[in-house]
This record gives sequence, C-alpha cells and structure tokens, in this order.
Amino acid sequence: MEILEIRPARVSAGLVAIGDMLVTSPIGANGPRPSQWIGAVTEHVIVDERPGEDGEPVKVPEDEAKLWRKWRVGRVDGTNVETAVVPADGWVWVHLPIVNA
Repeated sequence: MEILEIRPARVSAGLVAIGDMLVTSPIGANGPRPSQWIGAVTEHVIVDERPGEDGEPVKVPEDEAKLWRKWRVGRVDGTNVETAVVPADGWVWVHLPIVNA
C-alpha cells in the first residue's frame, strides 16, 4: 500500500475509533486554513459532565452518556490530553490517508 497524501475529513463523532488522528478544523473564521494535528485517539472517555447552555458543567445521567463523546488523545511529545465533550451526532475532523492499492 502506498500512501499518496493525508487529508482532513469531517466524520460523525459517533464513528471515531481508537487510532484515528484528530485534527483542528481546516475551515477558519476567515476561510480555509491548514489543519493542525491534535493527536491519535488512545481511549474513549465516559462522559459524566457536558457543558450546559450557560457554559457551566451539567451532570449527564448514566443512560444518556452514550449520546456524548470525549477522547484521550496521545500527542507527538508523549503527553496525553482529553478533548472537549462532543455530541455523538456532531462532527469532528480527522486525518484520512488517501491510498493507491
């Protein structure tokens, strides 16, 4: 398999898997911009709080946790960060390899 390029792609947060490479949005307030690598997903984090309408944390009932996504991401420098909480039906950006079989 030969990788020709890696490009950003928008995917449903519910489809993000371990190993996916999360990136910042390539669409900025002033138009297109280079996407920046955040890191590779290393773990799914169970969501117990989400931002409320006023920005303050709101407890998520256990039966509603499946409606939200949050990930632990491994960075190049060896550190780990956790992402913000995203609705499972929301969108995130990942890097996808374009391959020539």
